[in-house]
Amino acid sequence: MQEVDQAFEREYGTPDLSMPPNSHPGENEVFCILEGTYAFVIEGQEHIARAGDVVPIPNGAVHALKNIGEGPRRMFIFNVPGRIHAAFFAHLGEPMPRGARNFPPAADTPPDIPRLIEQARELGITLHH
Repeated sequence: MQEVDQAFEREYGTPDLSMPPNSHPGENEVFCILEGTYAFVIEGQEHIARAGDVVPIPNGAVHALKNIGEGPRRMFIFNVPGRIHAAFFAHLGEPMPRGARNFPPAADTPPDIPRLIEQARELGITLHH
């Protein structure tokens, strides 16, 4: 397996999309907000973030977010060292072809949530209720 020292995600989402409370000891996470307004909850404290804001998540901190703006959301997410996130996302689907600039169409079937939860657990990601 290739050694990873960081993972990078570029995320787009619908206005109602959110991320459930989760934690992942061993990885720091940084959200760079490009578009949208978000309510982050980090270790029980709410923080509102808008375009241009940078939101660091300390290693292992329980965190969640919800887009509270009216439009779509767009952000960059950096994970360091990135091994957990790289492994998690590597099993979710097929990588985009090198040089591709457009996302493929959405899958015809809904995601297998129990499988995603189990995979997260195996990698050390905890989804909190």
